[in-house]
Amino acid sequence: MQLRGHGLRLDGRVAGPRWLPPLIPVPRRKAGVWLVPARNAKGAWGVRLRTAEAIIGEYRVDGGELILSGR
Repeated sequence: MQLRGHGLRLDGRVAGPRWLPPLIPVPRRKAGVWLVPARNAKGAWGVRLRTAEAIIGEYRVDGGELILSGR
């Protein structure tokens, strides 16, 4: 499956043998918007768009504390 729009692109395989769980493409991010592949209760595929409220840019451990920075 390939989805494109407004400079965003999502490629991935979403089918396979019936005895295995479906291969779901990983979420992608562009300009603070996440494209998240999703299936509804009937098994139809769609895409959810999520806007990031915060983005972690860096992380480190300092004296046993986890320090996060970002926007």
